[in-house]
Amino acid sequence: MVKIAKDNLNKIKNKNLKIKAFHADVNKIIFKKNDLIYSILLMPFLSKKNQINLLKKSYKSLKSGGGFICINKIQSSNSQFQDIFNQLYFDFKKSKKISSNDILKKAQSLRSVLTLNTQAEEIKNLKKVGFKKIEVFFKYLNFIGIIAVK
Repeated sequence: MVKIAKDNLNKIKNKNLKIKAFHADVNKIIFKKNDLIYSILLMPFLSKKNQINLLKKSYKSLKSGGGFICINKIQSSNSQFQDIFNQLYFDFKKSKKISSNDILKKAQSLRSVLTLNTQAEEIKNLKKVGFKKIEVFFKYLNFIGIIAVK
C-alpha cells in the first residue's frame, strides 16, 4: 500500500504539497506540527487504549484551527442494523466480482483483529482528547467519516 501511495503521490502536479507515505508503528511515530492529519481505516486495528493515544498525539500536533479527518468502520448501536449492514456490504463486494470464498476469508481474518466503536463512542473519544468542533461528513452502512477541528 505504501508503494501504491508513493506512486500516486509522484503523479501529483502540485509539488508545494508536503505529503509523505511511509510504513511505521503508529504508536512510535512522533508527529510534527500539522494543519491536517487523517486516519483512514486505521483506528479499528488499534486497541481502545491505542486509539485514544493516537487521538491525543494527533490533537497535540495540530496547529490551532487544524483538522483531523478519520474514516472508520464502526459498530452499529443496534445488532439488527449491524447484521443488515454486514449483509449489504457483502452484497456490494459480490457485485464487484469478489468471490464468496475471498469475502469469507477476509471476514474471518478480521474477526479477532478489529476493535470497533459506535458512532457515539467515536465522537466521545474525539471530545475526550480536546476536539470541540466535530462533524460527521460521511456515513455508509457501517463506515463513517468524521472531521474534527482543534
